[in-house]
Amino acid sequence: MNHHVTTVRLWIEIFLGATIGSGEILLMTLSDTYPSVGACEFFYPFVVGFLLGIVGRSPVWIIGPATMLFMPIGMVIGMVTGGAGLNLWPIALVFCSVLTLIGLIGAAIGRGAKLYWIKWT
Repeated sequence: MNHHVTTVRLWIEIFLGATIGSGEILLMTLSDTYPSVGACEFFYPFVVGFLLGIVGRSPVWIIGPATMLFMPIGMVIGMVTGGAGLNLWPIALVFCSVLTLIGLIGAAIGRGAKLYWIKWT
């Protein structure tokens, strides 16, 4: 089952994943863990990636990392504006990489569940 994905749909899914994934920054800010990561923040990119894997048709290796696309941009904005708490930005970048990997795993599992559902129905 290899669907052709148009460029417009690809960009829409990337933007949708990045927009929904940016809720991770809001979640971290509300729980006072930004830029570090608490235990509950690992679940959010997995769920977003899983849902995009089920609903989307773009390649998993694109929509999975798109879930954390705005986090490095937010880090750069925080460094330029002198935001508090970003004096250890390399560590925050490692956390962002881990969260991106979790989003990728969620998207792969979601796509596998979608293919399994299509195969058995």
